[in-house]
Amino acid sequence: GVQGGAAEVEVAVRAERPVPYLTAPDATGGPKGGGADKDGLGPGLQHVSHVVAVYSCKGGVGKSTVAVNLAYALAHAGGRVGLCDMDVYGPSVPLLISPADEAVRRSSLGTNMVLPIDHGGVSIMSVGYVSGNSGVPGSGSRRAEEAAVMRGPMAGRVVTQLLKGTEWGDLDVLLLDMPPGTGDVQLTACQEAQLSGAVAVTTPSRLATADLARGEAMFHGLGVPTIAAVENMGFFDTPDGPTARPFGGGAGPAFAGASHRLPLSRHVDAANERAVPLCLERPPAAAAELGVFDALARQVGRALFL
Repeated sequence: GVQGGAAEVEVAVRAERPVPYLTAPDATGGPKGGGADKDGLGPGLQHVSHVVAVYSCKGGVGKSTVAVNLAYALAHAGGRVGLCDMDVYGPSVPLLISPADEAVRRSSLGTNMVLPIDHGGVSIMSVGYVSGNSGVPGSGSRRAEEAAVMRGPMAGRVVTQLLKGTEWGDLDVLLLDMPPGTGDVQLTACQEAQLSGAVAVTTPSRLATADLARGEAMFHGLGVPTIAAVENMGFFDTPDGPTARPFGGGAGPAFAGASHRLPLSRHVDAANERAVPLCLERPPAAAAELGVFDALARQVGRALFL
């Protein structure tokens, strides 16, 4: 109605999960929802169905290890998977994956486009694989002490180039291995890639879970749901039998539903040291760890495609 010349307007606000730019096919074979509009993504991301961030906000909790092995677990299940290392300050993926051919080659899509490195059925890209002559600080080197030094805006530009300047091809899922924190790189990824969801990684320590809660709140505020959570390095079996918990009992992050719990594992550590992902090599002795990664891959797949 109108009172005193002013109109009364009722506004109803309803929170809804955002529709990804390309989702699983509906009954007609086309994409579900209204997500076919991919303007602004550039040619590199045109055929990527879902982009998922793997985040922790606290360094040293094993996020990159989880991202790498989730990528290979999804590929083992039949998915077309890509992995982009978003940490332009100190990229970890080149330390965890050592392709026989690390050359980054130009794409036919344009002079500023490159092809990802294919290794074991996963398409990967990291600033650490890019030539040292690229002009990007820290690129083309695996030496941990040669971390890049750049200001936030420059980091954002590099992230955009990694995402949009790579011809990812036909992918079901592109995983983004996020750096710690809640800064420019995370905001750029949300703005540039239209994320379908995120996977959280933490240890059971109170400090790590507190930082993780801040990260989850940031992604939620940007319309990105956390679709799975991993509690890493929370326990190990001792020779005399009882399970040791170096961080205490640990309840795992409650906000993400089912929490996948990984031990402090010599099998995972050995795989990382040899730069051969556990979920690519799949040794029988690591059946327990592989089971956790495969269960995580199934949960992510259900969240994206069902």
